[in-house]
Amino acid sequence: MIEKKVTIDDIKSDIDNVVTDDRCHIEEIKAYFTPVAWQVIQLITCELSTDDYPCKAHSSSDTQNVHKSVQCDHCLTYSHYKCAGV
Repeated sequence: MIEKKVTIDDIKSDIDNVVTDDRCHIEEIKAYFTPVAWQVIQLITCELSTDDYPCKAHSSSDTQNVHKSVQCDHCLTYSHYKCAGV
């Protein structure tokens, strides 16, 4: 098996800004990472904006708050009212 070195850019797009939510307890997964990998995860999460909530229906960000959004209490993701059928 050939091992590929994973870079920050490889995983950056896989980390959702939902980890910036106070209800997300990301520290619960710390045990599954090496100390260096955990530092990388922390650096990436610090870079994520808490003001940019992409709609999960079409991955569009609404940084101008033009459309009202609703957040799922279960998965902590946002969807525009229209996209969520509200």
